[in-house]
Amino acid sequence: MGKIRGTARQNFHLYISQDGNQSGIAELARSHAPSIFHMQHVRTDNFPTRKKSEPVAYYRIASHYKYIMQQMFDCWQYPKVILLEDDMKLAVDFFPYFEMGAKLLDRDPSLYCISSWNDHGQAQFVQNSTRLERSDFFPGLGWMLTNSLWQSLKSQWPAAYWDDWMRLRSVRKSRQCIRPEVCRTYNYGEKGSSNGQYYAKFLKPIKLNDVMVEWQSQHVQYLEPKVYAQMMGGKLQSAKLLTAASEVNMHGGTVKLMYDGKHEYEQLANELGIIDDWKDGVPRASYHGIVTLHTNKAEVLLAPVPVIEKSIKHRRAGQPVKAGGD
Repeated sequence: MGKIRGTARQNFHLYISQDGNQSGIAELARSHAPSIFHMQHVRTDNFPTRKKSEPVAYYRIASHYKYIMQQMFDCWQYPKVILLEDDMKLAVDFFPYFEMGAKLLDRDPSLYCISSWNDHGQAQFVQNSTRLERSDFFPGLGWMLTNSLWQSLKSQWPAAYWDDWMRLRSVRKSRQCIRPEVCRTYNYGEKGSSNGQYYAKFLKPIKLNDVMVEWQSQHVQYLEPKVYAQMMGGKLQSAKLLTAASEVNMHGGTVKLMYDGKHEYEQLANELGIIDDWKDGVPRASYHGIVTLHTNKAEVLLAPVPVIEKSIKHRRAGQPVKAGGD
């Protein structure tokens, strides 16, 4: 972080929040003073886990995040904060990107956060360093939130698994995140609380943006809710329908693959080589269920079967249509 230079970098106050009392971390933080401030969370190991076999690390992490936001928002009254983990590299335009994102948060009340992360940001699925998307899925891994959002969350903050809690529909309340096509952070932490889950297949191949984008001159009006909805609707309508994931590399332009429910989505995701995970009915990086990938030849949309088509399909099969289901 300290290696990134430029005017935008100077506009941010930088903090290291230490969880615990390892002297080496404190010494490292102090060696960067006064450009980086150090704060310390005095943690406890007496966490009432739900199961005896459950890892206590997830409870420690949630407690530490709560401490950070209490300090930043409740004590020091920052209007916005970017949260980063300690095993991340930053893109060359990380700070200008978030300066632009802060303005989006100010003018769009339908936004939940600005994220630096695309779960499908592996090198083979991204092309455009200036492209941004709206998403119903909370990405984490380098994100900006507002003081007002924290005020609405803090009384319900969970004891553990804070990121999955943030992804619940009841918490998100239809708000969306802005995410880049090409990631502005790179996670190099193969070993951590999650024991390297997904790392080799999905995290290691992530492409970190290496283009210095002048974000203040970029036109991002297409991210406004109504404009974006119309744009995505038009893309989906005009996209060429494919019948199998194996056809993706045979076509150019915009193509689409339709799925009906979680099982079909997982099948397509596995065939394409993307993470098939979703939370509370929302696939990772998706917008109203639509996941966007970019190959060398095509823009690929994985989209849910429309309700009307699903209804016809199930009636023909003699099956009931579940209201509010996948």
